[in-house]
Amino acid sequence: MNGSWIALFVLVLMGCDSLPTDAGGDGAGIMGRWSWMSTSGGIAGTTTSPVNGNVHVLTITPDSGFIESRNDTTTFSDRFTARYVTVDGSVQRFLLIDFIASKRFSLFVVKADEDSLVLSDMLMDGYTSIYRRKR
Repeated sequence: MNGSWIALFVLVLMGCDSLPTDAGGDGAGIMGRWSWMSTSGGIAGTTTSPVNGNVHVLTITPDSGFIESRNDTTTFSDRFTARYVTVDGSVQRFLLIDFIASKRFSLFVVKADEDSLVLSDMLMDGYTSIYRRKR
């Protein structure tokens, strides 16, 4: 992870403006079914991706469900809230996903568009995962 992302994470964590929102509002672009492509990061800077034909799917539902599955078997499921934080001195807002029942770290939405979703742990030396929308 390069230094600019680390600095951005620190600034986001220290952001002074937080705008609560529901996941179906401005964060609607993250809804859908996403195929996991790869995850990179950690202290060692490793990259992993699906192997041996395994299919990993992330489903984010309009009713704030966050479901991960591998080969059609659920491996993680929780509900979430979404909120925006603003980096000090900036007008750009960044969406954060906060899990309700689990102790999983919040996720920072690096990118969300029609075809791709990039999520990152809200930690230095965390992991960043890349997904492609399932059609």
